[in-house]
Amino acid sequence: MNRKNKIKKKVKVREKRISLGPFKILGLTLVLMLGGFFAIASAYLTTEGIKRVKSSPYFYVKSLKINGTKVVPESKIIAIIKNGRESLNIFDVNPVRVRNELLKEGWIKDAVVQRIFPDTIHVEVQERVPIARIHLAEGEYLVDEDGIVFSKSSREFQNLPLLLGEFNRQDLSSVKKVIDEYTGVSNSYPKEIVFDASTIRITDLSGILVTLDREDLGNMKYVKWAFNYIRNKGISPRAIDMSYPQKAVLQF
Repeated sequence: MNRKNKIKKKVKVREKRISLGPFKILGLTLVLMLGGFFAIASAYLTTEGIKRVKSSPYFYVKSLKINGTKVVPESKIIAIIKNGRESLNIFDVNPVRVRNELLKEGWIKDAVVQRIFPDTIHVEVQERVPIARIHLAEGEYLVDEDGIVFSKSSREFQNLPLLLGEFNRQDLSSVKKVIDEYTGVSNSYPKEIVFDASTIRITDLSGILVTLDREDLGNMKYVKWAFNYIRNKGISPRAIDMSYPQKAVLQF
């Protein structure tokens, strides 16, 4: 009996320790309520503070720095940055949105847009470099170094080689290499490049027609040999056919 009474006594003591009186419950409730109130007030004040900071004249955009443009008008880039606003806060400018809008312009290959606090927007533009013209059903377009058709051609680009015939995306991406290598070995610039089913025909500014194997542009190295030969001999062929393996056929 004594042992049982001792156990009951211990249980009662423990129950008293974890028991909360009505005043303690009320106090805990008040603490929780006050904590929630201060949390809400803090969030509200933080939000209002952010709004005030964003609307502060200190962060009005006073300088727009635009670099890298030669063809694209700066006014067009400024209009994209402002997005219809007359006065601009630096927080109103979303660099991701501005960059995505700029990349929709055909001439712009890439762009970096930065907010420089407190009042400057810096845009670095990389424009495409046209290397050739291409004749399509809709008219004449420009092709860049990567083989991208990006804008309609105009009179100022009539000195670029004209691409004709049957070509695919891979052919367009190889155009810069063809132009560079041909210019390097012939000392003349291509005027017209025609892609056929099995050959590439290049007419240069000197009027010579050079035919290459479309599947094996490695024969380009023999073009230099052919041009050295005709210069040493003092002859002027009308055409050079390099579509044969390691062989040049001259036509007069």
